[in-house]
Amino acid sequence: MPFIKGTSGNASGRPKGAAGLARYIAERTKDGHELVDRLLALSRSESAPVRDVAAATLALLDRLVGKPMQPAELALSTTGTPVPGRDFSSLPIDERRELLARLRAVPELVE
Repeated sequence: MPFIKGTSGNASGRPKGAAGLARYIAERTKDGHELVDRLLALSRSESAPVRDVAAATLALLDRLVGKPMQPAELALSTTGTPVPGRDFSSLPIDERRELLARLRAVPELVE
C-alpha cells in the first residue's frame, strides 16, 4: 500500500492509557530519578552478579548516549521485470536513466 501524503500511518495512535501509565510511573518515582538511582547502585555494586551489573550499565548508557546503530543489509535483485511484460535490463544505461527521470516527473508514482 503506497504512502498517502497527509495521512497518518498510525491512525489509531498510541494506545489509550500509555500516557497515563508513563505519568503514573513518573509520579511514583520522582520523574524516574529513583529508577536511575537503582540502576546506578546496581551498576556500581561489587556483590551483584556480573550479568546484572552489565545490564544496568548498558541500560544507563543506552539512555545517556543512545543505542548503537544496528547494521542493516539491503539486497536488491537485478532480475525480474519492474513492469509486467517489460524487461528494462536490456536497455542501454542512458535510456534507463531517461526513463527513470520521466517516471520521477510523475508525482503519483514517486509519493
